[in-house]
Amino acid sequence: MRAEGRDAAFAVILSRAPRVLLVQKADGRWGLPGGGIRRGESPREAVLRELEEETGFRARKASLVGSLPRSGRRAFVFVLPKRRLRGRLVGRTKEILRQLWVTPSRARRLLTNGNALRLSLALPHALRLVGR
Repeated sequence: MRAEGRDAAFAVILSRAPRVLLVQKADGRWGLPGGGIRRGESPREAVLRELEEETGFRARKASLVGSLPRSGRRAFVFVLPKRRLRGRLVGRTKEILRQLWVTPSRARRLLTNGNALRLSLALPHALRLVGR
């Protein structure tokens, strides 16, 4: 679902290795799981919904680390350690070509559209959550 004109919520998911989960959008660009917040939905509800839609993973909670400007709106950034996730990666979906676990440094090189900035905001918090 396109999120222009709406606030959005994104997830930085980190494994203990550490590896960050990225999604390759239908347009070929890499991003963090996430997207637009629907009317009546909280940022946390949105990020958990988008997480399941784009990856197949489910979670009960996500930790908000902050928000950043995004085209006149806000992008809320959450962190989740991989150990709190249930389910498994679904592979290709209607919106996502694939998901990939990568090192934080590789994630910074692959990310576009403000996602690298969102990763930079969340990574210190995520590393603490996974005990790094």
